[in-house]
Amino acid sequence: MRPDFSAASRRLPLAAILFLLLVCRLSGVEVVTSVTQLTRLTADQIRTEPRAEMEGVVTYADPTWRMVFLHVGDRFLFLQYAETTLNPGDRVRIQGKVTGGHLDPYVMGERVEVLSTGHPMPEPMPLDLQEFDESAASGRWVKASGTVENVVVDFGWTSLNCRSVSGAMFRIHVPEESSIDASLALLGRSVDVEGNLGIALDADDRVSGYMLFVQSKDDFHESPESKGSSSPELNETEDIVSLSESPQPHEVVDFEGICTYSQGEVITVADATGGVRIKVPGGIKLAEGMRVRVIGTQVLVGMHPSITARVIQPLGEGEIPQPVRLDHVSPDSDQGRLVIVRGDHPRLSSHRDRDGHRMLELTDSQGNSFVVSLEDVDEASLREFIRDAEQIEVRGTCVFGLTNGFFTHVIHGHGLEALHVTKEKPLLDSRTMVALFGIMAGLSLIGAVRSEWLRRKVHERTTHLSEMTAQLQAAYRAIDEAILFHDLEERVVMTDGRLDHWFGIPVAQGESCANVFDILCSEKCRIVPSNPDELAEPASPEDELDSFTKRLAALRANPDRSMEFEFTLSEPEARTIKCVIAPVQVDGEILGRIWAFRDLTKEKELYASLVQAQKMEAVGRLAGGIAHDFNNLLTGITGNLAVAKLNTDVPLRDSLEHLDAAESAAVRASELVKQMLGFSRKAHLELKVCDVNDVVTRLSELIRHSLGATVDIRLELDDAIAPVKLDGTQLEQVLMNMCVNARDALPDTGGVIEFKTSTCQLEASESRQAGDYTMISVIDNGSGMPPEVLSKIFEPFFTTKEQGKGTGLGLAMSFGLVEQHGGWIECDSEVGNGTEFRIYLPTHLGPLHQTAETTIKRETALDAVGDRRKIMVVDDESVVRTVAAGILRKCDFEVITAENGREAVEKAASALDSLDAVLLDLTMPVMSGKEALRRLKDLRPDLPVIICSGFLVDLDTFSKEVGVAPDGFVQKPYDLSVLIAAIRECLADTCENDLVLAS
Repeated sequence: MRPDFSAASRRLPLAAILFLLLVCRLSGVEVVTSVTQLTRLTADQIRTEPRAEMEGVVTYADPTWRMVFLHVGDRFLFLQYAETTLNPGDRVRIQGKVTGGHLDPYVMGERVEVLSTGHPMPEPMPLDLQEFDESAASGRWVKASGTVENVVVDFGWTSLNCRSVSGAMFRIHVPEESSIDASLALLGRSVDVEGNLGIALDADDRVSGYMLFVQSKDDFHESPESKGSSSPELNETEDIVSLSESPQPHEVVDFEGICTYSQGEVITVADATGGVRIKVPGGIKLAEGMRVRVIGTQVLVGMHPSITARVIQPLGEGEIPQPVRLDHVSPDSDQGRLVIVRGDHPRLSSHRDRDGHRMLELTDSQGNSFVVSLEDVDEASLREFIRDAEQIEVRGTCVFGLTNGFFTHVIHGHGLEALHVTKEKPLLDSRTMVALFGIMAGLSLIGAVRSEWLRRKVHERTTHLSEMTAQLQAAYRAIDEAILFHDLEERVVMTDGRLDHWFGIPVAQGESCANVFDILCSEKCRIVPSNPDELAEPASPEDELDSFTKRLAALRANPDRSMEFEFTLSEPEARTIKCVIAPVQVDGEILGRIWAFRDLTKEKELYASLVQAQKMEAVGRLAGGIAHDFNNLLTGITGNLAVAKLNTDVPLRDSLEHLDAAESAAVRASELVKQMLGFSRKAHLELKVCDVNDVVTRLSELIRHSLGATVDIRLELDDAIAPVKLDGTQLEQVLMNMCVNARDALPDTGGVIEFKTSTCQLEASESRQAGDYTMISVIDNGSGMPPEVLSKIFEPFFTTKEQGKGTGLGLAMSFGLVEQHGGWIECDSEVGNGTEFRIYLPTHLGPLHQTAETTIKRETALDAVGDRRKIMVVDDESVVRTVAAGILRKCDFEVITAENGREAVEKAASALDSLDAVLLDLTMPVMSGKEALRRLKDLRPDLPVIICSGFLVDLDTFSKEVGVAPDGFVQKPYDLSVLIAAIRECLADTCENDLVLAS
């Protein structure tokens, strides 16, 4: 419960209501019959105002405000009632309704019946004043001891502020008016008291300590061990101003005056001759304009007279003296007076008032700083008021005292009405220039300097600022950036010649920035968004022109916002410029905005040259490695063919060995091309569900002899491995690359390469999805790799092998292929302890493919007969035309050839009805394959066309790009069975649709 800790009578009903009980929870209560049941009511139940009926003994009753405490069982209840007069010790029955107070529910008594009188008070509980506990103030009957420090007598209440032995403050409220002499008799005395316990609130409704409500002074008495002095002898003074003429410490004074300021433990009292600052331990809230009697002891605050109040007695309303206009504030003679004073250079102070708001700091005519505290004014409103003010006139009460730990002159006023601007700031004052660029051409002093000390300080500060200005100007000229600073009205404060040169327009100080903004919004400027938090990249030229407008609108809507972006200018010279925009703030106040422009044209050109050089270097490294491998393969092809040609005197079957070797080399060359396409993510994957163990077993048998007899191949395969959807040939190539690297890491005496397979379940992470994965491990016991090498093994063209022994593409290609399968590769290695590669591939729940059916289908395709159907082969390479024509004629097709797209269109036009299909290359001179495809489809839309390319072609994407769809695709180099199967499938589809066959 939180009773008011004020002596003002208008706050007493609120103080009584704040004596509430703790809120607990209980549902479904219709009639409350105990305090425990009351405390368990929920907020929703309290709003329904349930009925209450219970009995108890009165421990406290205030007839003026009809406030009652009841002892009910072992709990206490707060009650407000209507008419009945009650006394402590009366046993009563109450009937009423439960209502909500400031914190806790209480009972509003509608009927109070006295059952009996003279009941004893409950046994008091000792109150521990060592540490304040808000939850302990539940209206309980307690006892406490303390020393009376001061007394407040006000409208039927006597309030004693006491301090316990532990130093804690608490207040005793007695509902009867006492004489000043009787109150003074208690000052400095130790007293014992019994009463109902509550929480004391100060003038700002903040919890300040405990408060005990007692029925009369008979309920407390002086402690036997009290050592307080007798009542002090009072010395009356003629007026308050005499206090400041000859202050005598600890002298007791008794005077009357008008309250001009009241806040917490400090009040000020003034009359026509002067004023004084008064400290009231425990705090008090008095209305400004109230006449009060003060009895207290003189003390010095910051070497200035003040009063520590022993007795405060309000005497009724008075009249506040007229304000005194001052040239400057003085702590000796202006305490507590209502004054009007002017101050220069208003700014927000680091000092804060009791509500945490920053106060206003000013300088009077003599250079003394003082602060202004305004009630009911927030920081934003105060900042806006002083934004353009150079000098302000303040009306309020002068108080000299501690503020944030420092003795300061404080003028207390009410609202912004206490301020009046007497002089506005110039457009560009010295403070603004110092805050932005440190440029201060000089200080102009108006009027006579009143002291040599002030003149010396001004000279020192001017010299320092001049040096700072010179340094900043030199630094500004040294940087290679164009600077534009404008104020809040977007008028140019400062710029330089670079901006004029870059934009091709004059930018003068004091003019509007509109011409600069017009350039940025015109077609000469193209904004290049580089920050994801900025505006999205424009989707159309109109949006692009509007992109700076959006940025400018965002800056105007958010003055404290910063921004960074790039843009290109086409006139007067082509430039790429980076712009950084930031607000300029002083003491939290935004004075304007600064734009820094940097020319990035040369940097962009150098970067493009560097990227091109890196590309050429990569191409050179790639060409060297590929040339080495291709030369070896071409040697095998040409050498074996040459030997076969020399064997003219032997049967053909005796040369098949050399022909097979040449074919094997050609296949390996084709695989090398596929590796390159795999690295560039353009390889064609033939995915099917496979058993990984079969792939690993087949590869181990294939490489066992090629790795050498000293290398021991070991297998540790999981029989329950899950199937994986993959391209078996590509996986073999990945494992082959890892085996070759492992062999190179093994010593000459040999070593071990081990394959392991298993199935694992992994959780989701940033780089993968959760699920089941098949893991393939390739482990060797070779030399291992250091960390600096391990971190680069998957980079393209990175190799530790000698020149000509590796391209650095093996592991990079492997990484790309595994990613195409939806997996990834991990590697662990340590120098001297070998290397382990782990390949993770997502598992597949479908059945394994029956590869035998595919084999049968391809073998059947080789036996197909063309029935003399006419096929046109179009390719600019005569070797390719010869090979394709030979294959097709061998399969009983009639073949015509063309070496470019134009010739193909002309021949197709002359044999349009008899032509059954076209085998069309995509890359040709004279007319490309794409253009030839469109022309052929224009001649005859149902003519089947099969396109050929060394790259993988996605037919859907190709069709959208060209505008017409081909009927099939075959990747070079030709595989006999694949080529025949594609033609056969195309002819079969044509026959089913009753179209003209083409082969």
